[in-house]
Amino acid sequence: MAIGAAARRAGGAVSTLRYYEEIGLMQPAPRSAGRRYYARADSARLGFIRRTRDFGRAIGQVRGVLQAEACAEARGLVQARLAEMRARRAEVRVLEAELSAMLARCAAACAGPAADCPILAGRAFVLPVR
Repeated sequence: MAIGAAARRAGGAVSTLRYYEEIGLMQPAPRSAGRRYYARADSARLGFIRRTRDFGRAIGQVRGVLQAEACAEARGLVQARLAEMRARRAEVRVLEAELSAMLARCAAACAGPAADCPILAGRAFVLPVR
C-alpha cells in the first residue's frame, strides 16, 4: 500500500511515518517507480508505535519495547508502565478527594464574605500565582 494508505490504516500521519523512518523506528519502505510501498506488517508496526506513544511513552521507551528480544523483557517494560499508571491513578484519587472536600467546605461557608471562603483562603496552594 502507498504511504498515505499505510498511515491512515494505522491512524497516523504520513509525516509521522517518515519521521519514524528517519529515526529508525520503522524500516524505510521499498520504492517502486519513485513511490514507497508498505506491507500490512509495516502498518501494524506503525499502529503499535502510535498507541505506545498515545500511552505516554517517549521515543526511547518505544524503541526499547521494539528492540526487546525476549518476551520477558517486553513484559517487564509493560509491567513497569502499568505500575506507573496505577501510582498516577492513586495520586489522582487523592487529589479528587481533596478537591471534593474543598468544595464541600465551600458550600457550607460561601454564604458569607470572601474572607470566609475556604477556596480563596487556600488559593496560594490551589490556583496559579499571577
